[in-house]
Amino acid sequence: MLRRMQEKSSLPSRGALVFALLTALLTIALFVEVRENRSLRATLVRVTEAQARERGLEEGRALAPLQLLDPSGVLVAVGFNGFVGTVLLFHSAGCGACAATVPHWRSALLEAARPDVHVVVAQTDGESARMNLEGLPTSLAVPLPPAGWLAALPAVPATLVVDANGLLVRAWYGELDEDARRALVETLALLGS
Repeated sequence: MLRRMQEKSSLPSRGALVFALLTALLTIALFVEVRENRSLRATLVRVTEAQARERGLEEGRALAPLQLLDPSGVLVAVGFNGFVGTVLLFHSAGCGACAATVPHWRSALLEAARPDVHVVVAQTDGESARMNLEGLPTSLAVPLPPAGWLAALPAVPATLVVDANGLLVRAWYGELDEDARRALVETLALLGS
């Protein structure tokens, strides 16, 4: 009798088997759900970036000079003549993609090494800069609500390269990745040539 009880106790109970089976099924379902979620998120990012490019400012468009606020709240006119080109970098406080883009901006500007290109950094939410923009010019602020062509910016961060005539040469919307950073460096190298 004792031997039979020992044999029975070495086998898992029906409840333990059901629990193990349910746990395995839930683990598999969770794994499939996570993979699908990642895939959907990647698709959403691609679609959002494509829509931003479609809605954004078209290359070759003439841009009017900007009216931005300096850190003391005084309106500053930012024109495009007097330089070979101007790089406009738009960001927002608390924007994760903006914070991730700042090192790419810094790196591209250092690599391009164009002292004849004017760099303007502007915060789009009208607040003073809270991001670590070390290595970039002081951040100006876009007066709220944005007026003129600024209202057409589909996303931040936004990186715009404008020639001396005020024509938009190239624009990137959303987080700048390494390929876009290299393209920015190449675009800056071609300015004025």
